[in-house]
Formats: sequence, C-alpha cells, structure tokens
Amino acid sequence: MSSLKVLWSPTRDDQFLTYGNAINLYRVGSLKTYHPQKGQQVIKLSDETYAQHLSVNTEIPITKCVAWYPKKEPENLLAVGQANGKVTLTSFGSADNHDLIGKEFIPKHTRQCNYLVWNPVDCDLLAEGLEKYRGDASIAIWHIMAKHNSEQATPPERQRYSSTMSDPGAISKPFIELGTSDVSSSFSWFHSDPKTFVTGMGSKYLKIYDLRDISRPHLMAQTRSVYGVCTDPRNNNRIAAYTDIHVSVWDLRSFERPILTLQEARPVIKIDWCPTRLGFLAVLCKDSSSIKVYDTRLVGTEELEPAIIERTVSSHDSSVLSCFSWHMSHVNRLLTLTPAGVLRDITVYERIPVVLIEKLT
Repeated sequence: MSSLKVLWSPTRDDQFLTYGNAINLYRVGSLKTYHPQKGQQVIKLSDETYAQHLSVNTEIPITKCVAWYPKKEPENLLAVGQANGKVTLTSFGSADNHDLIGKEFIPKHTRQCNYLVWNPVDCDLLAEGLEKYRGDASIAIWHIMAKHNSEQATPPERQRYSSTMSDPGAISKPFIELGTSDVSSSFSWFHSDPKTFVTGMGSKYLKIYDLRDISRPHLMAQTRSVYGVCTDPRNNNRIAAYTDIHVSVWDLRSFERPILTLQEARPVIKIDWCPTRLGFLAVLCKDSSSIKVYDTRLVGTEELEPAIIERTVSSHDSSVLSCFSWHMSHVNRLLTLTPAGVLRDITVYERIPVVLIEKLT
C-alpha cells in the first residue's frame, strides 16, 4: 500500500491498529502511570498517552483494506480485503483457534477490493466493494455465519452462499449482489436502520437501498460527491460524501440536494462523522497537516443558517497527515497518522477558538 492506515478498536477503549504491509495491534496507556519494563519499547502519542506494541499479523501480504468486527467476540476479528478481491477473516495470536479465523470469501472474478464495511447491528453481514468487471456486481454482501433457514422466504435477488469444491472454507457466492452496471466507490450502513445502506455509484449518484427489496433504490440523489460516503451514527437522517475539493451533507428528509456544501483548498482524502458528538464532521485534505472539524448541528435551522462552526486540529509537529480515526467512545478524541507512520493522540477541545464560515450551496 502507498500509505499506512489507522483504526481505533470498536470494542476496546485502549486498543488500535495500523495496517499497510502488515497489521499491527497496539495498546494505549497513561504516561502518568507508566512504569517501563526492561527491554520494553513504547511510542509516545501525546503528553499524556503512549502506545505499546502488542502483536503483528503478516499472514496477508497485499492488504487493500481492513474492517474491525464490531463485537467483542471473537476478540479482534478482522476482515481483510486483498487486491484480488478475496476477503479473509483473521486476528492476532490467542484468537487464531476460533472457527471464523481463516474463513475466506472469494468473488467470481479476480478484481480489487475497494472497501469493507461491517453492519453495525447485524454484525454477520459484511459489505465489500469491488472494481468493475464486465457484468459482475460491484457490491457483494457476505453473511459470515450463513445462518439461513432453508424454509425462510428469500427474495430472488438474494443468493445464498456455497462453498467451493476445492476449499470447503471458501465462500464463492455472496448473500446479496448489487450494482452490475456501475462501480461502487463508497458504502455506509445506517446505524438505526441496519437493513438499509447508502452507496456512491458510477461517479453520478448516491443511492439508498433496503435489504428487504434491492430491486431498485429506495432513494437516489444525483451528485458528483460519491466518495467516502458516511452516515452520522448519531443522526440517521444525515449523510456526508465528497468529490475533489467539495464535501456535501444531505438530509434524508430532503434528499434532492445537499443542505450543506463545503469547499476546501485542496483535494479531500477522508471524511468521517464523530461517533460521540452529534453533527461533528472531520475532513482531511491531501498534503495537509491539520484536520478540520465542522460542527453542523444547526445547519438548516434558523439559529445559524447560513453558517457552520469550524475547528482546526493540527498535528504536533506540523507533519503532513495521511489518515485519522475517531475514538469510538471517548468524546472528541482521534488518532492521526503520517505517511512515515508517526502517530498522534489528539482531543478536539471545546476551548479551541471557533471560526464562522459562509455556507456554500
């Protein structure tokens, strides 16, 4: 991979991982209570915290993307997408004896895996985005447990899995396939309605689907902002996505056009809603040493329209950032990562000066 990525654990407050050529697991501790043991090496993340390396997984040589299983058990279960489209379930050390470890999901034709997204509620469902290949689907939704009763009514669009003859642990047909005409560039499940999801399709549309009827989109908006689509975990009506230097936010109750469009000075490379604060949207741009955090809570209301609040969070040494990850339970806390692998633990403090900026529509 061209750069490292970082992910906070969805279930452990004190763990995160980085991945690139290998997947490394770390534990975070407080410097106030740190007592180094002989030969122990740690990474200083901030003036208050450090990271200790726990384990490494080098079993999958070409890692395109990693998704961390959102349940505590099995511990540290990871879905790893590869350049050939194969998805492998893996972990670290002590969890290797679990039945799911080593299970593989293989699309019909070899093509790159672009994203992996676990369903946050029905955690047996894993969405994979694939490069376009002829008439094959660009979205594959796998059921990792295959707990389907043969007597249960199943829509014709759903395809139950089947194992390959050569490897009984390899799943060759997805639970659901979708998107035979366009490539899917991004994907996000809705947190309060786990049977629905939104995907950026064909550089032209955001489409919302319901698993109970995937024959057509439930809602659709025409836009060039189809990358990095994400649903606000604390507001099921809010969606954000980007293209080039623009970030757009939609409200499902008026999905025809964005309620907010932000213009950045440089191309956007990552956006994500804060999981602990309603309406906080983080934006990272290419070759930037800072992350902008927009408070969009009052966008669309009479109190603040047409303005939003912006907070800028900079790396400690002004290094260019390549990735960030919100902490799943600690308020306003995130990890940043540079292309060289330098990690920083940052909190978006409320006392940071705020700047009102014009809303662009």
